[in-house]
Amino acid sequence: MAPLPRLADYSAALVLTLLIEVPLYAALLRTFAGVRWRHGARLGAAANFVSHPLVFLVVAPLLAPHLGPTGALACAEVVAVLVEMLVVRVLRRQDLTTAAGTAYVANAVSFCTGVLVLTR
Repeated sequence: MAPLPRLADYSAALVLTLLIEVPLYAALLRTFAGVRWRHGARLGAAANFVSHPLVFLVVAPLLAPHLGPTGALACAEVVAVLVEMLVVRVLRRQDLTTAAGTAYVANAVSFCTGVLVLTR
Protein backbone atom coordinates (compact mmCIF):
# COMPACT_ATOMS: atom_id res chain seq x y z
CA MET A 1 0.00 0.00 0.00
CA ALA A 2 1.24 3.50 -0.83
CA PRO A 3 1.97 5.77 2.12
CA LEU A 4 -0.84 7.97 3.36
CA PRO A 5 -0.54 11.68 2.66
CA ARG A 6 0.59 14.10 5.33
CA LEU A 7 -2.21 15.82 7.25
CA ALA A 8 -1.27 19.20 5.78
CA ASP A 9 -1.43 17.82 2.22
CA TYR A 10 -4.74 16.11 2.86
CA SER A 11 -6.22 19.22 4.49
CA ALA A 12 -5.11 21.44 1.62
CA ALA A 13 -6.61 19.04 -0.92
CA LEU A 14 -9.90 18.91 1.00
CA VAL A 15 -10.16 22.69 1.34
CA LEU A 16 -9.42 23.24 -2.35
CA THR A 17 -11.97 20.58 -3.29
CA LEU A 18 -14.66 22.13 -1.10
CA LEU A 19 -13.96 25.65 -2.36
CA ILE A 20 -14.48 24.47 -5.92
CA GLU A 21 -17.14 21.80 -5.66
CA VAL A 22 -19.58 23.18 -3.08
CA PRO A 23 -20.52 26.28 -5.12
CA LEU A 24 -20.71 24.13 -8.25
CA TYR A 25 -23.10 21.71 -6.57
CA ALA A 26 -25.22 24.63 -5.37
CA ALA A 27 -25.35 26.24 -8.82
CA LEU A 28 -25.90 23.05 -10.78
CA LEU A 29 -28.59 21.68 -8.49
CA ARG A 30 -30.35 25.06 -8.44
CA THR A 31 -30.26 25.29 -12.23
CA PHE A 32 -31.19 21.72 -13.11
CA ALA A 33 -33.26 20.57 -10.12
CA GLY A 34 -34.65 23.74 -8.55
CA VAL A 35 -32.80 23.09 -5.29
CA ARG A 36 -32.29 26.11 -3.04
CA TRP A 37 -28.70 27.39 -3.08
CA ARG A 38 -28.04 26.55 0.59
CA HIS A 39 -29.44 23.06 0.29
CA GLY A 40 -27.35 22.43 -2.85
CA ALA A 41 -24.25 23.67 -1.03
CA ARG A 42 -24.98 21.36 1.91
CA LEU A 43 -25.44 18.42 -0.46
CA GLY A 44 -22.13 19.23 -2.13
CA ALA A 45 -20.36 19.45 1.21
CA ALA A 46 -21.92 16.19 2.42
CA ALA A 47 -20.98 14.40 -0.80
CA ASN A 48 -17.39 15.59 -0.49
CA PHE A 49 -17.06 14.77 3.21
CA VAL A 50 -18.01 11.19 2.32
CA SER A 51 -16.04 10.80 -0.91
CA HIS A 52 -12.85 12.73 -0.19
CA PRO A 53 -11.45 10.67 2.70
CA LEU A 54 -12.51 7.45 1.01
CA VAL A 55 -10.78 8.38 -2.25
CA PHE A 56 -7.73 10.18 -0.85
CA LEU A 57 -6.99 7.94 2.13
CA VAL A 58 -8.24 4.51 1.01
CA VAL A 59 -8.78 4.01 -2.73
CA ALA A 60 -5.77 5.87 -4.15
CA PRO A 61 -3.23 4.43 -1.67
CA LEU A 62 -4.57 0.89 -2.20
CA LEU A 63 -4.49 1.11 -5.98
CA ALA A 64 -1.26 3.07 -6.47
CA PRO A 65 1.12 0.10 -6.03
CA HIS A 66 -0.84 -1.91 -8.60
CA LEU A 67 -1.84 0.74 -11.14
CA GLY A 68 0.77 3.44 -10.62
CA PRO A 69 -0.11 6.99 -9.59
CA THR A 70 -1.92 7.89 -12.81
CA GLY A 71 -4.05 4.74 -12.91
CA ALA A 72 -4.85 5.03 -9.21
CA LEU A 73 -5.85 8.67 -9.66
CA ALA A 74 -8.12 7.85 -12.61
CA CYS A 75 -9.86 5.07 -10.66
CA ALA A 76 -10.11 7.25 -7.55
CA GLU A 77 -11.85 9.98 -9.55
CA VAL A 78 -14.37 7.46 -10.88
CA VAL A 79 -15.04 6.31 -7.31
CA ALA A 80 -15.45 9.96 -6.19
CA VAL A 81 -18.07 10.61 -8.87
CA LEU A 82 -19.97 7.41 -8.05
CA VAL A 83 -19.93 8.01 -4.29
CA GLU A 84 -21.00 11.65 -4.62
CA MET A 85 -23.74 10.71 -7.06
CA LEU A 86 -25.08 8.18 -4.56
CA VAL A 87 -24.91 10.66 -1.67
CA VAL A 88 -26.91 13.25 -3.64
CA ARG A 89 -29.37 10.63 -4.83
CA VAL A 90 -29.94 9.27 -1.32
CA LEU A 91 -30.06 12.57 0.58
CA ARG A 92 -32.12 14.45 -2.00
CA ARG A 93 -33.85 11.56 -3.75
CA GLN A 94 -32.57 13.26 -6.86
CA ASP A 95 -33.01 11.63 -10.25
CA LEU A 96 -29.97 9.65 -11.34
CA THR A 97 -29.17 11.81 -14.38
CA THR A 98 -29.01 15.05 -12.41
CA ALA A 99 -27.11 13.46 -9.52
CA ALA A 100 -24.59 11.85 -11.86
CA GLY A 101 -24.18 14.93 -14.05
CA THR A 102 -23.68 17.21 -11.05
CA ALA A 103 -21.11 14.89 -9.47
CA TYR A 104 -19.28 14.48 -12.78
CA VAL A 105 -19.09 18.20 -13.60
CA ALA A 106 -18.08 19.20 -10.06
CA ASN A 107 -15.34 16.57 -9.95
CA ALA A 108 -14.08 17.32 -13.46
CA VAL A 109 -13.70 21.02 -12.67
CA SER A 110 -12.12 20.25 -9.31
CA PHE A 111 -9.71 17.73 -10.82
CA CYS A 112 -8.61 20.09 -13.60
CA THR A 113 -8.13 22.93 -11.13
CA GLY A 114 -6.08 20.66 -8.87
CA VAL A 115 -3.89 19.65 -11.79
CA LEU A 116 -3.31 23.29 -12.71
CA VAL A 117 -2.48 24.23 -9.11
CA LEU A 118 -0.17 21.27 -8.51
CA THR A 119 1.74 21.55 -11.77
CA ARG A 120 2.75 25.16 -11.27
